[in-house]
Amino acid sequence: MVLKPNESIELKAGVDIYLLTDVVDDIRVESECGLFDWGSQLTNEQTYEHSGDIIIENLSGSTNHIPFIQFTHKN
Repeated sequence: MVLKPNESIELKAGVDIYLLTDVVDDIRVESECGLFDWGSQLTNEQTYEHSGDIIIENLSGSTNHIPFIQFTHKN
């Protein structure tokens, strides 16, 4: 995923799972599963697995590439 400077998006992932595959500075990913914010002093656990409603924020003044693997639920 590529986000422009200071851009944020919301994904309606439902039961799909998005797995953050690398540590990326200057991003925040929040979902029902938890929070990933490497620069935050507010959390001592970083969550790499996300599902449900996912909010992804680029906290940088530069374009940021965010590596996810998407696992799609199939009936």
